[in-house]
Amino acid sequence: MLTNFFSNSKPFHFILITLLLFVGYTFYNFQILNSEFDFIELVQLTFKFGLYIILMLVLAFIIKKNNLTQINTYALFIFICLLLLTPNVFQNSNPILSTVFILLALRRILSFNSKKNIQKKILDASLWIGVATFFYFWSILFLLVLYAALIQLASKNFKLFLIPIIGLVVVFIFFTISFLYLDNNLYWYKDYKKLISFEFSSYKPFKNFFSLLVILLITVISLVFKVLNFRKTPLRKKSKYWIIIFTLITGIILVLITGQKNGVELIFTIVPISILFSNFIEALQRGWVSEMMLWFLLLAPIFSYFF
Repeated sequence: MLTNFFSNSKPFHFILITLLLFVGYTFYNFQILNSEFDFIELVQLTFKFGLYIILMLVLAFIIKKNNLTQINTYALFIFICLLLLTPNVFQNSNPILSTVFILLALRRILSFNSKKNIQKKILDASLWIGVATFFYFWSILFLLVLYAALIQLASKNFKLFLIPIIGLVVVFIFFTISFLYLDNNLYWYKDYKKLISFEFSSYKPFKNFFSLLVILLITVISLVFKVLNFRKTPLRKKSKYWIIIFTLITGIILVLITGQKNGVELIFTIVPISILFSNFIEALQRGWVSEMMLWFLLLAPIFSYFF
């Protein structure tokens, strides 16, 4: 049922997925938080919901532009299910803003293969990562993805490797000037919390542990499948999938080292997982297995909410 339904990509599918997100988002904010909202808070909630829509649109564009999946909406459906599985993201818009900018950077990185305007693409990607870092410091790790793509180019022009540093410096100067003008604060970065911690006690509550377990399971399945079947991947797509895999690995590193572990950090792994697990669903020969997988992802957030 779900497998057949999302095997196509039409506006109606996007509307239905958006409705699924809206129901989960509304339920969390009005039931889980159990608070009364005034007009200003409702406007803020509406603005935050708009960020998720933007995130979905950018993800859909990247998938379609780079042919990362077949013509279906599995990836978007998986993305929303995993997002609803980590509802702590709904409390803070900064990780979502950071993820949007990381996706914009990823869009430029995936276009390196054309080798057209490569210097501009590198600068754009580094600028987006720099902006993402402002909203969530450890987003800076995604510079590793950018440098991995540059190494993949096998370029002998070592000046290209300096461009990301220039991009970060530009972003730093911009924010310093902004804070100096608005808050008369030249040393705004000193208040920036960038602690490293390997403490996972926040995942002890069953709800958080269950979310982590599901995402870990999907991650393992996706990575094992993609690695074992990499030879079957068309040559022109291999470099792009390596970037997606490395993006996932970078997201996992971020989850491991960030000092603010509350489930929000899992958002940085959800995008690449959605793409890779979508490939897994597409390749399954037995329809009942893919059907079971999609239903599991749909029911997992519901189970998490009530338990």
